[in-house]
Amino acid sequence: MAITHIQSHWQWVGAVALLFLVGGCATTRVVHVDVGDGRQVVHESLDVDPVQVSEDEFMAALTQLILDMRMDVAFRETDAADQRGWVRSRALLASSKGLADAGSGSSPESLYARICPDGDDCLTLVGGTGLTFSRKDRTVMALSFALDTVWESVEVEVGKVLNPVVLKAMVTSAALTVLLTMTLPEPVTKVLAVALTAAMVAYLGIVPVWEIGRGFVRLWDEAETATSVIELQDIGHRFGKVLGTNGTRVLVLLVTAALGGKNAMAAQGPRLPGFSQAALRAQAEGGFGLAAAMNGGVGSISLPAAGVLNVTLAPGAVAALAMYGEGRFPGDEKGPVHHICTNKNPISDATGGPWTPRCEKIFKKAGMTLEDASNKVRLKGHEGPHPESYHTEVLQRLNHSVSRCRTTETCRASLMEELAKIANELLTSDSPLRRLIVKGEG
Repeated sequence: MAITHIQSHWQWVGAVALLFLVGGCATTRVVHVDVGDGRQVVHESLDVDPVQVSEDEFMAALTQLILDMRMDVAFRETDAADQRGWVRSRALLASSKGLADAGSGSSPESLYARICPDGDDCLTLVGGTGLTFSRKDRTVMALSFALDTVWESVEVEVGKVLNPVVLKAMVTSAALTVLLTMTLPEPVTKVLAVALTAAMVAYLGIVPVWEIGRGFVRLWDEAETATSVIELQDIGHRFGKVLGTNGTRVLVLLVTAALGGKNAMAAQGPRLPGFSQAALRAQAEGGFGLAAAMNGGVGSISLPAAGVLNVTLAPGAVAALAMYGEGRFPGDEKGPVHHICTNKNPISDATGGPWTPRCEKIFKKAGMTLEDASNKVRLKGHEGPHPESYHTEVLQRLNHSVSRCRTTETCRASLMEELAKIANELLTSDSPLRRLIVKGEG
């Protein structure tokens, strides 16, 4: 979901500055996990080294993210404008080869709208930057300088595919949104923001992410009084040292993956370098599943004080969806496994069948099979065969979920979301759908 109301968040940063500046050097980690029903447990956080992403891994992954998002298509109009002598970006932005001045060309925000057209599923770029050189402009410029440790190699490789200056505008703006959100006192609850914050913690650790938050607040505060580009460069480079080369690579990769929206983030996340190690770190240090967080299984996350992490697990259908991302499926403690869309009616015309071929057609559109974890749920008292009314409702709902999607990836996300909703209904005592297939509840 979108990270909205960016303008209103700026007033919080000054208030949070003091909180971030009181953290000590040797910080003890405290992790609270809200597991639902008012139950909160203290997770015994284990000390695990941060995940290291090499330059080769970074460049290969970034290039693949760009190709998978088809940014080349989104930037084609900008390239055509360049040929007519127009400026690529109206964002005032620092790059290792100078400044991209404001102009009349396409903005990063308008280009991003083509990459991720569904606003509710996307990041919100910090728009409106330009020649006014406001506090926001200065902050964006300082942050763009902070990426210099990795951006020279990005310009060399990515420049073969698209304009790296415009890419940097989007990455910097999105990174600003993420860092700003992470420093706010209230828990992060938007799906995409939760995924990004959780991934930062998973890759780098609770304390390093807290330190990054402290560093960002200093950057934001110092940028307010900066009077020259040289000052902003120094401010940005100081924050770059807080991030470190590895932290900068991780931030750029995660933000770029998120540019495609929450579904793209969930799909691309497991393909990022070091993801398996990061997933182990998330569980050991943070008490949460990284794949679950990427798929909405974490309802909120916050770092309210030095070394403190608060995690709230998501309920119901959202939790089921998160389990699918880990290859697991929900269910009662005991009972047979039920295929939501049946795999046991390939030929018979009884009860309106055959149903299985129709199920397979839907799943094929999403690049899935009926044996995927998302099509399963464990139900105590479950018995077959099932009535026509059950199959009819399931087929109608699943058909509708993939009726408007255009790519396998988006169809998969839509289908899994609807399957999770159905699974939750089947696990809800005395629900109409459960009564159709569970003995004693009909």
